[in-house]
Amino acid sequence: MAEFTSLADELTGNTGTQREKQKSPMVTIFLVALNIIAFSLSLNAETAFMRYGALETTKVIEGHEYYRMVTSMFLHADFEHLARNMIVLFFLGAAVEAYIGHTRWFILYIVSGIIGNLASLLMEWSADEVRLSIGVSGAVFGAMGATLVIAFSNRRLLRNRSSLGFRLLFMIAFSVYAGLVSDGVNNAAHIGGLIGGLWLAVIFTSRKLDGINKEEWL
Repeated sequence: MAEFTSLADELTGNTGTQREKQKSPMVTIFLVALNIIAFSLSLNAETAFMRYGALETTKVIEGHEYYRMVTSMFLHADFEHLARNMIVLFFLGAAVEAYIGHTRWFILYIVSGIIGNLASLLMEWSADEVRLSIGVSGAVFGAMGATLVIAFSNRRLLRNRSSLGFRLLFMIAFSVYAGLVSDGVNNAAHIGGLIGGLWLAVIFTSRKLDGINKEEWL
């Protein structure tokens, strides 16, 4: 966890003292709490939360139950699945929220998660597969994509702390690789969420990118 804290500080350029003065990442805390509550209510696979909340291709495309593209983002298979996602979400989410603001971070979380689920649906539909899919990994990968854009828009941070960019790229590459070689992982949602996070972060940081002169990119 210390590594994630350090990474979040470097992304925003905060020292420990600055972090204490920074506003609480209330949206990130709210999202983590919501995921934990939803998990607690869906421990039994037969609960309504699972039956009516999970992402299922036929239910969404043929049954028009589009709400599942959002509800599935707050469900997890087991405690390990939940804990892994929440650790990354908390530290990266706090950094992204501090940089782009509460509202934009919430939009990025939801939209990148939906884009991830949409990619999953399209992949399964084209392959004529029907699977249940749950988890917030699409939105988590969206946060990863956003951290890359934040680091890129703060080119001086990468220049002064060269290991930051390497660690970000390694974390994303390793996460994608781990998904590709593991069973039961929705890689389409991961990649879709990553692309969504990159795209939205570029939009949300466009003014900051415009304000950087040529020397700062070199």
